[in-house]
Amino acid sequence: MGSETQMTPTQISDEEANLFAMQLTSASSCQWFSNQLSELDLLEIIAKAGQVLSCLQNK
Repeated sequence: MGSETQMTPTQISDEEANLFAMQLTSASSCQWFSNQLSELDLLEIIAKAGQVLSCLQNK
């Protein structure tokens, strides 16, 4: 019998830990971005800019 070590559920590789950290960071940055869109009314500004742009293109 070899001296193989088995991973228990509490042991993860560095790669898995890094991936999980990136997922957590992405999730929190998406939430922050959504909040900023809402608080600054950026979607309304973008919509108005799109209307102006389409009016200019139709002329």
